[in-house]
Amino acid sequence: MRYWVAHPYGYTPLKLTPAARATKLLDLSPNAVLEGTDTMQEADGVIWRRVIYVTDKNKPNYIGWVDSGRIDPYNESLPKDCVDLSDIETPSRIDAAQYITYGKVQYNMCGEIALCMLLGIKLSEMLTVWQRKDATFFQRIFRWNTSKVATGTSDGDLKRLAALFGVEMQPLGKRYPYYTPGIIGDLHNSIVSVHIDNNGNLVGGGILHWVLIRNSWQECNGWGDVEYFDPFTNRVRIRSYNLFSVSAGQPYGIK
Repeated sequence: MRYWVAHPYGYTPLKLTPAARATKLLDLSPNAVLEGTDTMQEADGVIWRRVIYVTDKNKPNYIGWVDSGRIDPYNESLPKDCVDLSDIETPSRIDAAQYITYGKVQYNMCGEIALCMLLGIKLSEMLTVWQRKDATFFQRIFRWNTSKVATGTSDGDLKRLAALFGVEMQPLGKRYPYYTPGIIGDLHNSIVSVHIDNNGNLVGGGILHWVLIRNSWQECNGWGDVEYFDPFTNRVRIRSYNLFSVSAGQPYGIK
């Protein structure tokens, strides 16, 4: 079974042995996901669980003990690894899924990955075709002659990129002045802008980020949920309509 460190627990020590004064291997950050074992032991008034913490596929795993009262069961039910990034993913198992190795480590790939989800193609395939078909556009985004680190993409950039694959999409422009449950329903399969924090959570103000709206459910007066594909985690997520609309602000994206 897997476990995770929920935010209220804060940073949680991973111990070499099951004891309060044991050597600390490291502090597990909130959101850390652990592979649990069936081995448990009581010491110093604490029930300790032996766990495995994977940080990098090229480095040894951390194996230690954690206070079982500071971890929660970790469950996954929604689709994950939705876009194939396996040939260009970073070695890290704790960074954002949208971070890839392409020349250098690239961080601003949410728009491209959201479009890959819509088109049903690998990101590496998109990048190869893009560079071949429109090298000038490609080099402007990736700054290939300077830093080689990709910049973020605009709605016009995503429209132009989709057209390279024979898909015509249009910027939302001022067509939708605000979000309502009905408007979100009309924007299924649209790539829209939201704000996230450093962990990829929707927030009212933060880092600009592209997501792909997949579905929505309306309940009563403005209640309901939005299902969307999140490139940051490369998985499908469901959040309340209210949180999604606050995070998105005024609709911006392509349909």
